Amino acid sequence: MCLILLEEYLNAGDSIADIGTGSGILSIAASKLGALSVLSVDNDPLAVKIASENARINMVSGDVTDQFPFGKTFDLVLANIIADTLIQMAGSLASITKDGGILIVSGVIDERQNDVRLFIEGAGFSSLETRTQGEWVALVFRRAGI
Repeated sequence: MCLILLEEYLNAGDSIADIGTGSGILSIAASKLGALSVLSVDNDPLAVKIASENARINMVSGDVTDQFPFGKTFDLVLANIIADTLIQMAGSLASITKDGGILIVSGVIDERQNDVRLFIEGAGFSSLETRTQGEWVALVFRRAGI
């Protein structure tokens, strides 16, 4: 779902942050879909290594790091992470999303979607869309400002 939503919400030339990048698949897709810059972030050193290698294999550029990008902002932020982590990171995700920017979150089990929505909206976002597939949910938000 996150990949489909990325394709729908990404505008050519956007700056992207993929938080919890894992293998880097969303970052690779963002680059191939026309993102101007892509930052892939994961706190797992093995994921950083794998995402870097996958970017190289797929011939896409972008930075892969284990450091959260405090002080930078992005047009579109992706976070395919479990609900508890999304709730804990709501304020941090807001801090890196440009005013009027898009936040796409997924990896949320249906029974936790309202908790995630409450915290993300509390961090300054408005809900745009909800997608479900079985017990999984993806949510799209716009950061206040536009």
